[in-house]
Amino acid sequence: MTETREQLLDTAERLFAERGVDTVSLRDITSAAGANVASVNYHFGSKEKLVSEVFRRRLQPINDERLDLLTRFEQQSGGTANIEQIMFAFVHPVIRRMSAEPESGANLMRLMSHVHSDVNASLAGIVLHDMQDMIERFMTAAQQAMPSLPKDEIYWRAHFATGVMAHTAAAAGLLHALSDGACDVSCGEDLSCRLVAFISGGFHAEIASARAAIGKIPEVKQP
Repeated sequence: MTETREQLLDTAERLFAERGVDTVSLRDITSAAGANVASVNYHFGSKEKLVSEVFRRRLQPINDERLDLLTRFEQQSGGTANIEQIMFAFVHPVIRRMSAEPESGANLMRLMSHVHSDVNASLAGIVLHDMQDMIERFMTAAQQAMPSLPKDEIYWRAHFATGVMAHTAAAAGLLHALSDGACDVSCGEDLSCRLVAFISGGFHAEIASARAAIGKIPEVKQP
């Protein structure tokens, strides 16, 4: 029974990553897994719960590591971690897995790309449900580290940070190729630190300074 359950999860993960969640049916999954639809109902109850478990299986260990790192940084700092430490705790577990487990890491990034592009947000809702406590924990830490930023601005910058992290993890090989090997992406810790340097700069940046530097925005000529 356990073997069938894992086979269903592995198959669903692969098909979801390749084709997206909405386009993959339970029959597609069971056919590829050599099982029957009744086995999905037995082990998970519904496609929605199967989807939830596919993501939970990959994300829970990452989120546990994130929370552990954040707690350790807070202990080192005497209670309040700085934004660089918070962002390292957030991005490094993902980057580390991409470096250590390229195949499963690539699958995870493809899965998450479907979440980010989900038009009606139904898939995002399934995934975020299991991540809510972790997200709130990091948002609280970021607000304590950056008390001058309004809460909505923390959300803006955390959203941008997540996008940068996801792209970096998914396209690290592309960076290596584009730079003709000059950018070595094989060291997860080094890559995470470079990523944090970029992201934390965004948290410290002033919107007013950016507006002033942009200056007058030219009119866009309509074609």
